[in-house]
Amino acid sequence: MTTAELQELMEDDCTLRTVYRDLEQLALAGFPVFNEDSRWRLLENGEGAWSVPIDPTQLLALALSVDLLDPLRGTQLAQPLEDLQRRLLAMLTPAGRAYVAELGKAAVGTLFAPGEYAAHGATLDAIQEAIAKQQQLRICYAPPKRTSADRVVEPYCTWYAAGRVYLIAFCRKREDMRTFAVQRIQEAEVLDIPFDADKSFDAASFARQGFGVYHGPIYHFVIDFTSEVSYLIRERRYHHSQRVMEREGGLRLVMDAAGLPEVAFWVAGFGGNAKPVAPAELVDAVRKIHIGGLKELGE
Repeated sequence: MTTAELQELMEDDCTLRTVYRDLEQLALAGFPVFNEDSRWRLLENGEGAWSVPIDPTQLLALALSVDLLDPLRGTQLAQPLEDLQRRLLAMLTPAGRAYVAELGKAAVGTLFAPGEYAAHGATLDAIQEAIAKQQQLRICYAPPKRTSADRVVEPYCTWYAAGRVYLIAFCRKREDMRTFAVQRIQEAEVLDIPFDADKSFDAASFARQGFGVYHGPIYHFVIDFTSEVSYLIRERRYHHSQRVMEREGGLRLVMDAAGLPEVAFWVAGFGGNAKPVAPAELVDAVRKIHIGGLKELGE
């Protein structure tokens, strides 16, 4: 049925524009309404997952993605995925939806200590707008243990890591690329000032340099682990550059990464089962962490 035919069935004051708008809203809401060659059609009860190319396992993968974006629920970053999931589920028959629900019990996505972003929707919206328009962004940023201060940045992308969102941007004050935790941005305002993005900058490569989200100088790290914890190192990839070598009594991890403070806390977390070998800055940092812990315990 065409929109013109639908309009004829409506009241006299219903415009063609209203028909278009309402049909689009129904589709966005997840109802099985589709536009094919300028004609709108409604999936009938006999139609569903097998009349359109949707595999229930694909919906399961989508549901798992939605789970992993749970900290961003209701924000501009996660809402489109939730809308897509709802629309695809609407294409399935009741039996198909029941099958997907049953499949969903076989896979659950969780994150350890994710951020809370329900109150940061306006900030995320401003960031996305500034990125899309390639305009400068003024932020009021509050680093840990320091007072907040205004900064003007040139935003390149948002970075979602371990359930937390960061803004990768060129800081005009520092004249360098910086990573800003979104939950520490108290205010964000899109400025009517365009900027020319550095086309040579690769945000993905920038994100992969650090151990976690810390950045700074890149160090050549060498760390020895005892046999007590060696299985953890073998089973996981902590950094894309890591190399693992077996040694008597355990193994050795070698990697080239930024983020010395985060590496130091990670190594110290293994207690006596991890020994920093290089660089000297890592050895000193881990030693200070252990000494500080002993002082807190009164030893």
